[in-house]
Amino acid sequence: WGLAIGNFEMDYEDGFMRFKSSVSFGNGNLTEALIRSAILAAMAAIEVYAEPLIHVLAGSQRAQEAFIEAKSRPVLKAQ
Repeated sequence: WGLAIGNFEMDYEDGFMRFKSSVSFGNGNLTEALIRSAILAAMAAIEVYAEPLIHVLAGSQRAQEAFIEAKSRPVLKAQ
């Protein structure tokens, strides 16, 4: 679905939605830069998808329409 890293998960028991991200560092060392990249990628996904997802959950927008809206949003850039 175009996410650079991570995925959304929903707990059907309590209705909570969360975003899970990960980082692959292979045989190298886990560095601050790798952790920062994983966090920024997760933040970017939330920035892009949170509001359209809320519209779908509220029943005010169809999933395909919300996805198209989300894809047209600007992506948060690392600084």
